[in-house]
Amino acid sequence: MKKLLLFVIIFVFNFSQEAFAQCTITGSPNVNSSTMSCTSLSSCSVIYIGNGTNPTNLVMNQNLDLTCLGAIQFIIRNNATIDFSTGNYNLTLGAGSTIVVESGGNIGAGTNCSASDLIKIGSIKVASCNGSGGVLMDFPTLVSGGGFNVAIASATSICGSGTSVITASKNPAPTSATTFKFYTVASGGSPVYTITTSASPYTVTYTTPVLSASTNYYVEATTVSGGATTPRKLVTVTVNPLPATPSVTLVQPTCSIATGTITINSPSGTGMTYSINDSTYTNTTGIFTAVASGTYNVTAKSAAGCFSATTSVTINPQPIIPVQPTLGSLTQPTCTLASGSFTITNYNASYIYAVSPSTGVSVSGALVTAPSGTYTVTATLGLCTSIASSNITISQQPTNTWNGSVWSNGTPTAAQKLVFSGNFSSTGNVSGCACSVTSGAVVFNAGHTLAIANEVAINPGGSLVFEDTASLVQTNPTAVNSGNITYKRKTTPLKQYDYTYWSSPVNNATLGQLATNSMFYSFNPNINNYVAQTASDIMINGVGYIARAPQNLVYNPTQIVETSFVGVPNNGNITTTITKSAFGANTLIGNPYPSAIDIDLFITDPINSELVNGTIFLWTHNTAITNNNYTANDYAKYNLTGGVGTGVGTMALTGGPVPTGKVAAGQGFFIEANTDLANGAYVATFKNSMRISGNNAQFFRTNSLVANNEGGAVSQLLEKHRLWVSLSNSEGAYNQMLVGYIENATNDIDRLFDGKTSPVGNPVAIYTTVGTTDLSIQGKSLPFSVEDIVPFVYASTINGELTISLDNFDGIFDNQNVYLLDKSTGIYHDLKSENYTFMSASGIFTDRFELRYTTQSLGTNNPITADNAIKVVSNNSGLSVYCQATGITKVEIFDVLGKQLYSKDKLTTNALEGIQFQSVPQMLLVKVTLNNGQTYTKKTLIQ
Repeated sequence: MKKLLLFVIIFVFNFSQEAFAQCTITGSPNVNSSTMSCTSLSSCSVIYIGNGTNPTNLVMNQNLDLTCLGAIQFIIRNNATIDFSTGNYNLTLGAGSTIVVESGGNIGAGTNCSASDLIKIGSIKVASCNGSGGVLMDFPTLVSGGGFNVAIASATSICGSGTSVITASKNPAPTSATTFKFYTVASGGSPVYTITTSASPYTVTYTTPVLSASTNYYVEATTVSGGATTPRKLVTVTVNPLPATPSVTLVQPTCSIATGTITINSPSGTGMTYSINDSTYTNTTGIFTAVASGTYNVTAKSAAGCFSATTSVTINPQPIIPVQPTLGSLTQPTCTLASGSFTITNYNASYIYAVSPSTGVSVSGALVTAPSGTYTVTATLGLCTSIASSNITISQQPTNTWNGSVWSNGTPTAAQKLVFSGNFSSTGNVSGCACSVTSGAVVFNAGHTLAIANEVAINPGGSLVFEDTASLVQTNPTAVNSGNITYKRKTTPLKQYDYTYWSSPVNNATLGQLATNSMFYSFNPNINNYVAQTASDIMINGVGYIARAPQNLVYNPTQIVETSFVGVPNNGNITTTITKSAFGANTLIGNPYPSAIDIDLFITDPINSELVNGTIFLWTHNTAITNNNYTANDYAKYNLTGGVGTGVGTMALTGGPVPTGKVAAGQGFFIEANTDLANGAYVATFKNSMRISGNNAQFFRTNSLVANNEGGAVSQLLEKHRLWVSLSNSEGAYNQMLVGYIENATNDIDRLFDGKTSPVGNPVAIYTTVGTTDLSIQGKSLPFSVEDIVPFVYASTINGELTISLDNFDGIFDNQNVYLLDKSTGIYHDLKSENYTFMSASGIFTDRFELRYTTQSLGTNNPITADNAIKVVSNNSGLSVYCQATGITKVEIFDVLGKQLYSKDKLTTNALEGIQFQSVPQMLLVKVTLNNGQTYTKKTLIQ
């Protein structure tokens, strides 16, 4: 028998009979049914069509009846087909047989499909090609059902680990109770689960234990009422690995892109799909674009349908993009404003604004300040920057350039920046908002002013020179100058050993720059004396110095010398120290600017006015130096009432002018600290607002007073009616006093209106007295009365002829008579008609003269009392005062130095007797005030 089978396998149709009565029919490419029979397949209880790999086509070219084999399993494997297309033939198996169609197996007839193509098991017509002819099904249904009299099983797959549900049924469907058994082996063994179902559709399930690896199960079904048992059906429970937790990269929304991107880097692989909402798995790339802001659950799904763990990610909202700035309110540079400005009209305080270009630009809130140029502005909030604004252009500061022959933009104006690029010699005043000398020699000639609002800059290739009496005036106190100017200043005519009072109009000038560079001194108020300085010492701005005339000049009899100050011109607020000490209250200060200053503005400044008495003292060296000493009273004086000089034009070449209140550049002067202050050092301030154009000629040279130029900005606004009265002799002795009826003045001492005098050492002196204070300048209250009487004192160190003159007058005195009453003679003299000349002995005379404005009697209640009607008697009983003609109201006693020793007022007597006080033998001055208002001073000797 074995020899016969081997022969069939090899030579007939490659038939082989294997152990366990399993036979496999293969052929290439076809095997015909006519080659098979019960005899050739005897003992085959299981017949495989095909080996599951190579194609096998069993062609039904004749009926194949295998009922002789009894109940068998007829299995159509993968890549195998039973082909009924060649004719109408039947395949008949024994009763109880099973037809199994494995996945990949097929039964068909092509286009020759009819009910005659028939498969039967016993008497059961299982299937025909088209399902007709009283059969149970057609071929496709038989194939899809996996065969006939077979168990059908499927299992749910597992992801990671878990249980699977195996669903089992039988084909054809049973009509009575059927038992299903589940095994873990293909044959033999014991079932792991048995279940009988008695109801349609006769389908059962089995839930496996927890599995972590793929596992094979086998299912068989047996109809209880004598039915055959199906072959065990393999069903594999597949355990698929879980995808790894997604690794994600985010691209957040940007200032220009409103959405984000989610990129899943892993897991990856064939069939992998992705979701960001736990439900939709249509994405196969792992890249989700145009994702709106929000929080997302990122998962991956494998081809086997397994889901990964969730990665939660957040797409941020798009950053806020700032609004494009809009610009407006453009302000172009002007004379006083070197930079321009504009505003951000839609300014938002939460934005950060940037201006391009940014050099020299400042942003303060909505205001942008910038030099000339074209600008745009962007706004930034966080990481986002707006679109740049439209352009806005700031023009250059208006400029006018001198090229050595002409101006580029016509006659200079105060609204232009002046640029000198060639030689220039002034023919008048020039104004500008700023000044730059780039090259060339620029000269401002005598009397001419360069008025500049802002800075002055001199480059190394150029020079800027101011001749004597020329001026540089600046208004902006914060303007910073650069480069050196040369500022020239001529002295008044000097005698040998003469001194000039200086201050520096430039920064860091040394005393050695002074033409009068023989000897130098500053003044120390703490010792009330001068302190020697060296040529290398720096002149402190705002401080006054004195310098002696050079010894090597020829003085015949005088000499004018010229100083050239070289340095950066001073500008802005400049402070100086005012000192009051136990030794004195005078401080030597000076004009710190290369222009004249209005001293009214200095002494009435809110701070300065509290620190100083309002009179300045200007050295004139009018009186010739004797034994290397000057007279202490050789100072011209000025306050808000006016000025008094020390000479009359031609009388002294070295002095004489009356101060106008305009202190020239380079001029030093004394000022007295406020009498009411405690001892100490105080800070006064010079300011640009005190500077004035022109008026720079009065460096105390021998020019005459210009009436309409007299007085500063403050005093010119006051109502004033003034008399200048002088005392002189034919040899040149001279002294002047000023009496003025002034708005805001009182008849008491006023710091801004009354100026002290010191007659000691002067050949002649003339002054009024208020209380114990001797005044060269006295301000009196308004309104003026013709009945007013002004007693005054005169003093002389010589015996001889003296002259009292009315030097000048203004206000109501243009039409008002002015009389001098000589009480020693009772004569009224009209000073407007001629001077009054008289003989005098040396001494101090306190009660001889009065200024009067009428010659009429003042009434019986106020008779004019002769000087000889007052008697002063000194004896052992004390000092007594008598006046029989008129009552005495006040008696005051002074020593010759002016110190008050005794005072008693509110008297109503003709005799004050027995005045007692401690005193050494000395000459005393007794001042008597009568009830008619007259005052007389008598000398008496106390033994």
